[in-house]
Amino acid sequence: MPELPEVRTVARTLDRLLKGRRIQGIDVLREKNVLDGKEHFSSLLLGKEFLSVDSRGKHLVFHLSDQTAILAHLRMEGKYFLRKEGEEGTRHDILLFHLNGGEALVYQDVRKFGTLEARREDALWDRPPLSLLGPEPWDAALDETYSRIHSSGKPVKELLMDQRILAGIGNIYADESLFEAGIHPLRPGKSLRKEEVLSLLKASSSIMKEAIERGGSTIRSYHPEKGVDGRMQLFLKAYGHGNEPCPRCGFPLRKLEVGGRGTTFCPLCQKNPEKPLLIGVTGTIASGKSAFSKRLEEKGYARISADEIVQDLYEMPAIIRQIARIAGDNTVEERRIRKDVLLRKMGEDPRLRARVERLVHPRVYKEILRRVKKIPPEGKAAVEVPLLLGSPIEERMDLIVFVRADEGAIRERLLARGRDPREALRVSPRFDKGEVRRKCGLILDGSGPLPSFLEEIDGIPYL
Repeated sequence: MPELPEVRTVARTLDRLLKGRRIQGIDVLREKNVLDGKEHFSSLLLGKEFLSVDSRGKHLVFHLSDQTAILAHLRMEGKYFLRKEGEEGTRHDILLFHLNGGEALVYQDVRKFGTLEARREDALWDRPPLSLLGPEPWDAALDETYSRIHSSGKPVKELLMDQRILAGIGNIYADESLFEAGIHPLRPGKSLRKEEVLSLLKASSSIMKEAIERGGSTIRSYHPEKGVDGRMQLFLKAYGHGNEPCPRCGFPLRKLEVGGRGTTFCPLCQKNPEKPLLIGVTGTIASGKSAFSKRLEEKGYARISADEIVQDLYEMPAIIRQIARIAGDNTVEERRIRKDVLLRKMGEDPRLRARVERLVHPRVYKEILRRVKKIPPEGKAAVEVPLLLGSPIEERMDLIVFVRADEGAIRERLLARGRDPREALRVSPRFDKGEVRRKCGLILDGSGPLPSFLEEIDGIPYL
């Protein structure tokens, strides 16, 4: 959705194109987009002259003669442009203003979410939605903004996009402002100090002004004018750069969902002071995951291993009894789980495997979180979980490292551990390559000799 810089750029373009043009006819092709109804809209505007076009937050405001105005919102993909009279339209045309000079102003919207409404000027600013908008960032008073943000427990990313607090900021410039201010997007608003809110206001003001100067960000379908692109997308540092190196410190930028919106940030430059830095380690069986996490342990990281937690669970009498009940008595001998028998049965019976996973996995994730809570906020940990992707703890990780190895190396290592490669591979997790690329900020190949792998780990500057 276009944000303040894009809408302001559209307004400037339309102001140049429309000033002095008169509306000679109006064709409303889709009435649902005209909030005040086709008849009222047309009767109020017909014959009026465009005086100027400006914006407030994400809203376009067309000022016309006789104290009339149009309030418009582009939503996802709305756009305005001039078309010569007689040129064929498209099925995405919503409304046409026929102007003097042989041209029509076309409102086109592929998604059909945009809105238009005709109003008297004296009823424009004191009624919703404009009356509900907070100030634009450069007009915001620090004390009032701090009070509104500090009174909420919502993530600051959500608060920054709340149009009642600050008008015009959407997903793109929220990410950019938080990155510039060095503030983690998941921090509760009430945790921010006044000087941090001041830093956020300065960052958002500076970034949005720069974006206006560059014509906004041409992302997806937004264009300020037919055949014209904005250039701000070439200068974005966080938004759209998930898993890429942070331009400041080189740490892979993390992408999470906050308030239903994709959110990109740097876990180091925007460190959350309330939690430790968590490096999630996952990957194929016998790939080198443990070698990686143990190397981090040598570097001062706390190490949490899901496999070791499972081993502890398999020694608990209550778990042993439940495994015997769902997998058969022959999976237990002398009050110990026969892991080779259990793994073989799980490989042969997907339903049994699912039942065992439903029994074990929630307990593993709960224990991981319990151990994480014991780590001080200034600390850091390597959390080794074979089934990390798609798990309830995935989004708690600041970086996900995927360790892979070729099949020959995997088989050789399994044999060295006294395991049947065929059985082990049958129950080992499968990974979708696309998901790995999307979610993992660091992908390593552990196929080679251990010394070489450890040397590669030591060469990663941000770990």
